[in-house]
This record gives sequence, C-alpha cells and structure tokens, in this order.
Amino acid sequence: MILRPAVDEDSYYFLHLRNDRDSVLMSHRPALSLKEHVEWWATTTDERWVAEHEGERVGTLRVSSAGELSLVVAPEQRGKGHGVEMLRMAGYVKGRHARLIAEALPENTRSQRAFLKAGWTPLLFQWP
Repeated sequence: MILRPAVDEDSYYFLHLRNDRDSVLMSHRPALSLKEHVEWWATTTDERWVAEHEGERVGTLRVSSAGELSLVVAPEQRGKGHGVEMLRMAGYVKGRHARLIAEALPENTRSQRAFLKAGWTPLLFQWP
C-alpha cells in the first residue's frame, strides 16, 4: 500500500467516500452536497491523502491543522485490513503535528478495532 498526496482529480472520490451511507452513519455528520464539497476542497487546509493498493484506490485519509485524522475505506475494500494499514502509515504523514488524534464513536466498533490493531492508544472516555 502507498499513501500519496491527493490531487484535484481525487476530489469526487473523496466526496463519494465521505457520502457513503455507512460513513455518514458512523461519523454522525450529514452528507455533503456537491456545492459544499467543492467549496471545502478549494479552501481546506487539511492534508489530503489517497491510499492505493496494487494500483487501485482503496481509501482516503486527511489530517487537519490541529492533527485530527479522518479516514474512510472504500465500501468494496472494507474488511481487507486496509484501514489498519492506513492507520499504521499515518505516522509517515504526521508531518508538523506533534501527535495525531482521531475519534471513533462508541457504535463504530470496526474503526475502534482497526485503531487498536494499528497500535493507536485510546485516550478519551465519554459519559453517556
């Protein structure tokens, strides 16, 4: 697997994965309109990366200026270990951030398992 910087041609791939039904459910954020996405793509300061495995795009990863990581594995690529590998590789794209942080909601057990398997440390507990 490789992580490569995203280019403008990846914009709609980001939107497609961001608006995937499961991605929307697990993020608790509404789907974006095309207009909202185009505006975000043009103005974001997030570092954006595309994960590729054997020449095929398998997911996206982005890191905010605060070091907040978000990743999405393509629906047809889930369950193959790509998320774990992307999380392990995130250290290479950490860049200027002292640390990376990410949120996995309580009901998103698939993401929680991937973070733990990739060696991330859970830091936050929330009262219901």
